[in-house]
Amino acid sequence: MVLQQGKYAETSFLGPEMQPVALDVKQNGFAILRSPQVHGFLGLEPPDTMSSSPDCFICRKHKNLETFTGIAIAESQGWILTHFPFIESEKATKGHLILETKRHITDLTELNDHEAAELGSLMRRGVQQIKSKLGAEHVYIFRINDKVPHLHIHLIPRYPGTPKEYLGFKINEWPERTILDLDQIRAVSRQLAEAD
Repeated sequence: MVLQQGKYAETSFLGPEMQPVALDVKQNGFAILRSPQVHGFLGLEPPDTMSSSPDCFICRKHKNLETFTGIAIAESQGWILTHFPFIESEKATKGHLILETKRHITDLTELNDHEAAELGSLMRRGVQQIKSKLGAEHVYIFRINDKVPHLHIHLIPRYPGTPKEYLGFKINEWPERTILDLDQIRAVSRQLAEAD
């Protein structure tokens, strides 16, 4: 390929899945990748993972995790897994995790291919951690999105001894469940983030 001096040229090549990948090529020879597939192949986040909304609680939380949850339990391909945050108006049950997109989207249909592919892997990891490190016998997975318009999925543990009347959607109504303060949330987050 011959580049014209001082102009942009566009070309493509076959990416990791043998699909055409577009590049923007500048006169200095640097290429700007415009493909989530290539970003994933190179171990980079897809290019659209950086959008956020200043009015969104989850986007604000991502910018200052220490204030709400402590460290992230896991991050991968546009997702972040954290403990349910410390919020004055809601109680945080021990091991209640939230899987959130890093970029501000509101629906599963807006996921890019890498985010969609990674979702199951991170849900499995969260469930495994809750069961193996916190002793839950079951983990509920809910996507509601009524209060906060940012795509997020709840992983809520059910521990041995939970009465039948609190199973399912009533799990967070059980008055005997373990409620955490911010320091305890941070400690559980560190525990769950540690490699096995």
